[in-house]
Amino acid sequence: MGTTGTRGTTGTRGTTGTTGETGTKGTMADEGTGKATGGVVGEVWRALPVWAMVDECTPRLAQVAALGRSLAQERGRSLTEGGALRALELAVGGAQARVGGACRARDRACERLRQQQEAGHSLWAELEAARAARAGAELRAQEAESRRQAREAELEQLRQAVTAAQHARRRAEQERDDMAARMPRPPSPT
Repeated sequence: MGTTGTRGTTGTRGTTGTTGETGTKGTMADEGTGKATGGVVGEVWRALPVWAMVDECTPRLAQVAALGRSLAQERGRSLTEGGALRALELAVGGAQARVGGACRARDRACERLRQQQEAGHSLWAELEAARAARAGAELRAQEAESRRQAREAELEQLRQAVTAAQHARRRAEQERDDMAARMPRPPSPT
């Protein structure tokens, strides 16, 4: 009750002794008398049911402690979740960076492929032009060969004509000489 008795206990969990000092919330009492010297305050403390308050506060203190522990655990979970969220954000950022790099590499590869396709089309066009030019050259060569063969045939005909003309001339000369030999010689004028 806040006053000293035969055991001298006071306050919420008052101290024992013969001097009558109060506990943490007790009042000073005269030695051996147990009367409070604090006036109105001492009367108030004597009227308070200290042990009932202690009994009532103990579960509340336990609840507060449990709430504190729960809050600490929740804070720990929040920190853990925040760390996991940060790690996830970093992982997502890294994945996005890798995806962006892969997309840029794909774009570069597509551009190189497009350039190679254009170069392939250009080479194919050049090849087709070369084939057409070769075909034209082959056709012109065939035409030239045909003309050459025709000229050779004409030359052969001319050679044959020349040979025949030479034979005819030789025959004519021979006949002339023969006729001249058969004819009598005219008398000399002298």
